[in-house]
Amino acid sequence: MKVAISSSGEGINAEFEPRFGRCKNFVIYDTENKTFKTIPNPALEEESGAGIKAAKEIIKRDVKMLITGRIGLNALKVLSSSGVRIVKGSYSTVKEAIEKEV
Repeated sequence: MKVAISSSGEGINAEFEPRFGRCKNFVIYDTENKTFKTIPNPALEEESGAGIKAAKEIIKRDVKMLITGRIGLNALKVLSSSGVRIVKGSYSTVKEAIEKEV
């Protein structure tokens, strides 16, 4: 299963970023082979609709679970309708989020 975590940096030790649509990156963790991949958030500089654009990127990457802090209603609807499980919380790092939620 692929898990995406909103972050402000790269890799497992990156700082967790609570803002879904405006995070710098997503760290994608593959639970099957225990690998990490950092992808830039294509919606970071959007004037409007950042959450929806970020949600579409998450869906395109076949992510089944998203860990973030805050997410807008429209992005939440897009992700939920595609079967992505959303976990909201507060963490210091990507690693902490994974350890607590996956």
